[in-house]
Amino acid sequence: MEKRLKRFFGYASINQIGFILFGVSCGTLEGYRNAFLYLFLYIVMSITIVALFLYPYRLSNSSSFLVYLTDLKGLGKYHSFYN
Repeated sequence: MEKRLKRFFGYASINQIGFILFGVSCGTLEGYRNAFLYLFLYIVMSITIVALFLYPYRLSNSSSFLVYLTDLKGLGKYHSFYN
């Protein structure tokens, strides 16, 4: 199991690109359209997730960043934004 967030998001991105390539490999207009829609939704969700994870650290002026997946443990307990 991966413990670092950067590597976790990197592996997840590789997986998502594979799904996009499935749509492109069909070679049809519908496949291209669905691949583009999936890519658009993936970009929106990635930006949202990064913004939600970095938001409480920006508010608290904390110099510590999220490095490990275990840093997310108890996030709602320490930041009222997630309650």
